[in-house]
Amino acid sequence: MITYEMKDRVLKSLVEFGVHSQLDVHDATGGFGFSSDYLVLILNQFEDLGFLSQQKCLGGVIIISLTADSFDFWSHGGFQAQEELLKKNIEKLLLEIESLKPFLPDKVNTLTAIAANIATALGLFLTR
Repeated sequence: MITYEMKDRVLKSLVEFGVHSQLDVHDATGGFGFSSDYLVLILNQFEDLGFLSQQKCLGGVIIISLTADSFDFWSHGGFQAQEELLKKNIEKLLLEIESLKPFLPDKVNTLTAIAANIATALGLFLTR
C-alpha cells in the first residue's frame, strides 16, 4: 500500500534535487525503502497532480521537471498536512452536527450516521 509518508519521502527528495533531475527507478528504490513499482506509481500520480512532468527512458531512467506546484505543496506540509486537514475537517463536521441536535433532533441522527459512515470509509483509505 502506498502511504502519505512514501509520497512525502519522494516529494521531499525531488524538491531537494531542484527543478530538473534524472532518476533511475531501479537504483533509487533502495533510498526510498520501497519497490520501483510503487515509485513509478507515485511519480505518475505526481504528474497527474501537476507537480512534475516526466520523460521515461529505456532502462528505468526518468527525466523529471518539477513545477512550482510541487514546491508550494511541499512547503505547505505535503501529503501529511493534507491528511491531517481532512481528519480535522471530518472531526469539525461531526461536532457541528452534534451542535444541531437541539434544533433538528430528527435530522441530526441521520446526518450523524452519514458523517460517521464517511469518517469510517475515509479511515480505511487514510490509515497508515
